[in-house]
Amino acid sequence: MGTTTLSELRAILGDWILGELVGVPAEMLAAFDRTRHHPATVARIDLVGQVVWCLLGTYDDEGIRRWFGRCRPQLQGKSPAEHLGDDWLADSLAAKRVLDLAKGLAS
Repeated sequence: MGTTTLSELRAILGDWILGELVGVPAEMLAAFDRTRHHPATVARIDLVGQVVWCLLGTYDDEGIRRWFGRCRPQLQGKSPAEHLGDDWLADSLAAKRVLDLAKGLAS
């Protein structure tokens, strides 16, 4: 499975959306250092990178940003961002469902 780098995620999602998704203040993303942050935060960034990688073949940057906010019946009517919630874990069922939804678009 592919993924996108942090700089690519910042360019595609913007710091505000990315920060909201992974629980890092937007102003801290420019200086983000994987070695100095909690492993759960790094794992959330990696999972969002996998989701974005899956969406790249189907959506442009604006479409990817909107995808995270659009309600989906597969997520009980919630958007992917709402389904993940706050302080989510990359190995949670919620994260798996969001990633599986994105993978479905890549196939």
